[in-house]
Amino acid sequence: MTLGRSSAIIVERVTTPVRAMHGAISESWFKRLGTAASGAGVAHRVTSDIVYDSVVALASVIGPSVDAAFDTDSAAAIRTQAVVNSLWGDDLGQHNDFLSIPMTAHHAGGDTVHNASGPPPVTTGRLVILVHGLSDTESCWAGEFGLLSELDRNEELTSVTVRYNPGLAIAENGRDLADLIDDTIAGWPVPVESVALVGYSMGGLVIHQALEAAHAADQRWVDVVGDVISIAAPHRGSWIESAVSAAAWGLGIAPHTRPLADFLDTRSQGIRDLRYGAPATHTGWVPPHARFHFVSGTVTNEPAHPIGVLVGDLVVQTDSASNHPHLVAANSVVLGGTHHLNLLDDPATTGQIMEWITATS
Repeated sequence: MTLGRSSAIIVERVTTPVRAMHGAISESWFKRLGTAASGAGVAHRVTSDIVYDSVVALASVIGPSVDAAFDTDSAAAIRTQAVVNSLWGDDLGQHNDFLSIPMTAHHAGGDTVHNASGPPPVTTGRLVILVHGLSDTESCWAGEFGLLSELDRNEELTSVTVRYNPGLAIAENGRDLADLIDDTIAGWPVPVESVALVGYSMGGLVIHQALEAAHAADQRWVDVVGDVISIAAPHRGSWIESAVSAAAWGLGIAPHTRPLADFLDTRSQGIRDLRYGAPATHTGWVPPHARFHFVSGTVTNEPAHPIGVLVGDLVVQTDSASNHPHLVAANSVVLGGTHHLNLLDDPATTGQIMEWITATS
């Protein structure tokens, strides 16, 4: 994980549309000025090319120095890599495996489940698997009021966090998650009695895809799935991704703004998949003992307030987060006076999830 190389990719990807838009606008003006300005036009193009090439080259040169100065496992490096993977992770998976995040399962202490650096932590047969959202890592579950803290205090439950590349197609991440859980349970040091799945935002969609994939592959871990909890997951699609798609189409009409449209069109398949939420290919199958719970939020204290209904938690609308088109919820809770980014550190969210998970204790 490298902060410098991740930052260099961001600079390169952002510079490209700015350069193209600058070129389109300047060329249109030089054409209007006619042949008298042709020399100035050539000089401008040469100068512009030098400037933009220098910016990209400088970022690439500085990258290794930044990496040498910062711990590759620092919070800044990991978070920057997560952002890069979210935006262009499908492309990174094909062309830059070094920066592409592999899907891994982690104990509460941070070690990967299959590659712990020391003795394995105390484990139980009741697993709670946590799957983060877009532009996040497993650190999103930490915090004073985060779910990891509560799970660590419960001696009957063992938390396992998942890190993955959010830029890949949600269906692909779902298949990978199904295989990861299958491998994790196969190597678990004690018999697994139950599995609870908790997904935040995109993570909720990945979990549902994993259940479908596990069923299709006849993986038996689905037989011990109990609670499946989605937090602010856009089951009926994301209005933001729909808006971005519409913006890309509109910007593509005019030549001056077409570079911005091209830039938006480079967004990852994972982001594009958020537009539709739950797949239309859902078979209707559910794990035999599963209970599905949905948590959503609104920025208004009163969830039924028209503004709260309209904007939800500012990222996901309540109707999308609390209504899966193919499943019946055992519980659906709407928390007022919160927004998407602070839902996971809200004591009300943590308390509600722990109540559901421990109800059968």
